Amino acid sequence: RRGPDCGAKDCLNFALDCDNNQNAIGRRKHVTINVDPTVAAGTPSIQSHKLPPAHRSLASTINYGDCPAAQKLLYPPKFSFNGIQESDFSDGRGLTELREIFDAAGMKTNEREFEQICKHLKSSKPTILQYQKAHNHIKGIISDRV
Repeated sequence: RRGPDCGAKDCLNFALDCDNNQNAIGRRKHVTINVDPTVAAGTPSIQSHKLPPAHRSLASTINYGDCPAAQKLLYPPKFSFNGIQESDFSDGRGLTELREIFDAAGMKTNEREFEQICKHLKSSKPTILQYQKAHNHIKGIISDRV
């Protein structure tokens, strides 16, 4: 069979068309096979027509197209298990937002210290790490990590 109703089973059974070309091949007769590269054959690698299950199994080989790269699975970012992305550290934020984050984390600053931190920073939208470095500098905290 040929056409849209021809499936994988037909391909595996070597049903090339209605003339029973399998017997013709067995008798060493010339057979024309359609090699059009636009004809879909086999199973697509990404199963977008299936909904991914709520809980995935490591043994499942189905690719739903939304799987992370192997690098992220083998070496996940440090804080990913807490729901924090790497971009949360590298994206610029407003100074008042950063102050609120540090206050909530127990690293409170008074108005005078906050003004000194703002003067120490060269950007109006610093990252968390830049704010932390300025905060530690103003508070006199020495850190080996930064």
